[in-house]
Amino acid sequence: MAGGSATVLAPSKSLSLFFCAFLVLPTSIRFLFLPGGASIFLGILGCAFFLVMFASSRVAHRATMTAVRLSRTNEALVVKMKEANLELKAAREALRESNQSLELRIEARTADLEMEMRKKEHYAKELAYLASTDSLTGLCNRGTFSKRLRELPLRSGCAGQPVAVLFVDLDKFKEVNDVMGHPAGDLVLQAVAQRLMRCLTAPAELARWGGDEFVVAFPGIDKAETAVALATVLNESLKDPIDIELGVVRIDVTIGIAFFPTHGRTPEELIHAADLAMYASKEEKRSKIRVFDPSLSQRLTERRLLERALRVAVGTGAEHVKH
Repeated sequence: MAGGSATVLAPSKSLSLFFCAFLVLPTSIRFLFLPGGASIFLGILGCAFFLVMFASSRVAHRATMTAVRLSRTNEALVVKMKEANLELKAAREALRESNQSLELRIEARTADLEMEMRKKEHYAKELAYLASTDSLTGLCNRGTFSKRLRELPLRSGCAGQPVAVLFVDLDKFKEVNDVMGHPAGDLVLQAVAQRLMRCLTAPAELARWGGDEFVVAFPGIDKAETAVALATVLNESLKDPIDIELGVVRIDVTIGIAFFPTHGRTPEELIHAADLAMYASKEEKRSKIRVFDPSLSQRLTERRLLERALRVAVGTGAEHVKH
């Protein structure tokens, strides 16, 4: 029992010594005072055993306390590790949520940028379309037609390829605007553009030149007979009545024709020549189709300048009368 107390009661050094002393010393001392060598030997042996147990209990106490301290330290470390793991887990979760949030923001921003790019591309296409197209009829406008007309002689790979230019003017279109109004006139212009488009095939070009005027370019045409035949087809396509909401409109046209490079080498020269031919046809009132004649240029130009000067003079006189 005394030997076992050194181990069992090792956490309490004083209790272990007291228990061992209580069990061993009284009996050992009693043996020392009994007669006989055997008794004295047992007494001495008991005292020696107590001293051994005393030393053993001290060693066991130190070992036990060290083990207890290590156990508590380990428990504290385990708690700290658990806390650290929880913090690490929370940090990882927060990082994961932050990454998800960042990814969502990046995806949203990327989608916004893509939408902005698509909008910009759409607006750019719309601007390019508006810059190159007549908004009423959907045909190309002056600038685009002039550019394409400049390129037409080169498309076949031959810079000298002929081109026939037809200047189409609607007769008495002003009466439609005056009687039915400009919305009706717009409907008529749209119908005329559609009919002219149905008569053409690539690589012919059609444009609204302005107001009630249209311009057509036919590459590869250098004969007056062929150009007049094409102009006749265009004229015939517009003879059928145009039915709009306010009534039926009948349209007639006058067409002037000029050729590249005979009557001009630039879009401006060609269209001017075709315009003069159209104007001469209106003046003579003999035919609705006329090919440009160089002799017309000076005479019609002078007449137009005179008419313009007269209009300016009449306008200036009217202003003076008002004042």
